[in-house]
Amino acid sequence: MPQKMLTNGIIIGVGFAFIGFAILEGVGV
Repeated sequence: MPQKMLTNGIIIGVGFAFIGFAILEGVGV
């Protein structure tokens, strides 16, 4: 697997985790 693909996967994973956390914070959980 190309290194760039792996890096993009990590960035996307962190981005989704951050968005999910932001949504939970917005809901007030």
